[in-house]
Amino acid sequence: VIRALYALTGDRGATARTFAPGQIDATVSGLPPPINATSPYTGGHIYWFEASDGRFFGLLLNEQPSIPTVATPVQVSFGRAKASVAEFDIGSGTPNFATPIASHANTTGFTVQFKNHELLVVQP
Repeated sequence: VIRALYALTGDRGATARTFAPGQIDATVSGLPPPINATSPYTGGHIYWFEASDGRFFGLLLNEQPSIPTVATPVQVSFGRAKASVAEFDIGSGTPNFATPIASHANTTGFTVQFKNHELLVVQP
């Protein structure tokens, strides 16, 4: 997961260390819940990061005691259309992690069939 994350999100821009990050107008619903009330850091989470070139990265994590065998449909919505969104499966251990498993053009929303670890690359 770490290797794939670094390979896909590496920011080599001249202002990578100094740019002022913005915000993404995104909402996510349908993430898997925590395993119980005393374990709030389990279940599904999304973390957003921005690169100096304006791309956003949404890291979807599903922290469970074991990797789910059935996908959970997770809805991702944007306040305004995004030029493109690419989905990458970075948690399966496959050497093809750099090949998108799905792509969406000029979209305000889509559904991710989410199991474990996925990365969304959003072009505003």
